[in-house]
Amino acid sequence: MTPSLTERLKRDALEQEIVILQEQYKAISEQIQLELDSARKVILERKRGSLESQIRDLEEQVNNLGHQLNLKNPSPNGPDDFIVIQLQLIHRSDHIEVRSILVPRGGQPKETTLTPFERDEIPAIQKALDIGGFDEKRFKPEYKTILEKHGGLIQGQLRPDFIKMIGIKLFKTLFSGTLLTELEFAKQSHQPIICQIIFDPEDVDLIQYPWELIHDGSVHLQLVNDLFEMSRLIAFDKPPSRFSGSFPLRMLFINPRPKNESLPLDSAEKEAILGVLKPLRDSGKLIWEELNPCTWENFRGTIAMKPFHLIHFDGHGSFERICPSCGLAHFPSMQKCERCGVSMIAETPKGYLHFEEDGGSERIDRVGVDDIKTVLNNTHIRLVVLSACKTALSSRDDLFSGLGPALIQAGIPGVVAMQGSPSLSSMSDFVACFYDELIKGKRLSTAVNVGRMKIMRDKPSAWFMPVVYLRSSDKTYGQLFSGG
Repeated sequence: MTPSLTERLKRDALEQEIVILQEQYKAISEQIQLELDSARKVILERKRGSLESQIRDLEEQVNNLGHQLNLKNPSPNGPDDFIVIQLQLIHRSDHIEVRSILVPRGGQPKETTLTPFERDEIPAIQKALDIGGFDEKRFKPEYKTILEKHGGLIQGQLRPDFIKMIGIKLFKTLFSGTLLTELEFAKQSHQPIICQIIFDPEDVDLIQYPWELIHDGSVHLQLVNDLFEMSRLIAFDKPPSRFSGSFPLRMLFINPRPKNESLPLDSAEKEAILGVLKPLRDSGKLIWEELNPCTWENFRGTIAMKPFHLIHFDGHGSFERICPSCGLAHFPSMQKCERCGVSMIAETPKGYLHFEEDGGSERIDRVGVDDIKTVLNNTHIRLVVLSACKTALSSRDDLFSGLGPALIQAGIPGVVAMQGSPSLSSMSDFVACFYDELIKGKRLSTAVNVGRMKIMRDKPSAWFMPVVYLRSSDKTYGQLFSGG
């Protein structure tokens, strides 16, 4: 709607008044610096404070008028079809400083809030979310104390709205004060909001939080269609090369099935992906290759010989501390080997993918994050999808001990990983919706959100587990492929 002459004149008058007041403000500020008389300083400070208040009021009127006239403030905030909010998190003792890198109205406001959970409390929250309940036999006594402290237990059971409760705490950490105002302003545009959280490698604790759960008191933001998409940005200076749009795409599917895994896997995930990708395969736009045998040596050789654009790992993963003496795998919190008694304090917990041993599929071959990162460094791969458990987790002392962040460090533009242990059925539902959106040329975070909503309808305890990792230098906002 074109603004009327009266409205334009009103806006011009307000802006002119701001200019005049700012000039007065500058003159008085200079006068304060020159004036040594303390009594006069007090008077001038009062006048300056009054002028500052008037300027803020007039600027707010101009912003409101511009919004009523449907005028956009110019800003380097990405394409017109979505709005970007970039936030950098910094740990300050018992506080979190949230700095804005990009917000709708420009500037770089920041807010400081108390940490929602202490460092030693995060594993208890993670375990309760992963299991989706509370069984005293499966939780350490101190974990129970932590859950009770945060109101997570009711009569010895995990409260029904535990996920919502955690989501509200995380929302209040990210969005308070000026940043909450920026979010509300962005919502009024009725465009998707791309929220990207930048993590400092030194602040490893902050990546442990399940930020994807954020809940504004009314709804989990990522479960509202076309409202809010979240991705995690990991420092990587070189931006990803633009996808040329040339076909065919080459996809490597890996589904190890060691027979001594405690939880056997089925073929539902593979069948779901093949069903969605059939039109691309039939048209010759996608070349599908399966790793066979699913051994580490075969994987290394295949990656060295053939250029792939996309890798999907459908198998088991783990985040563990390995005994340096006998090789037994333990939970990250264990510091002494249960088998041989050797101290493991010096061993950093790491992410592992479970391949099959050479010579047969009888036993698990755990391959650690360092080896995987080395093999995938400097390749053509644009996206790695890890539906394996706990592939998004990192240790408390090393951000790149986790598979998701480490693959970004290796140069992969986009990674989808899991921050828990999703069920087999939830993963087959998720990947079907995810790839259906991805082959249409949707952003990575958009495709993941569509998959989330499918999980939420059928298995509401696992929808938050997929995590999107991107490079901090990515200016495509996760637009890794053009439509097929």
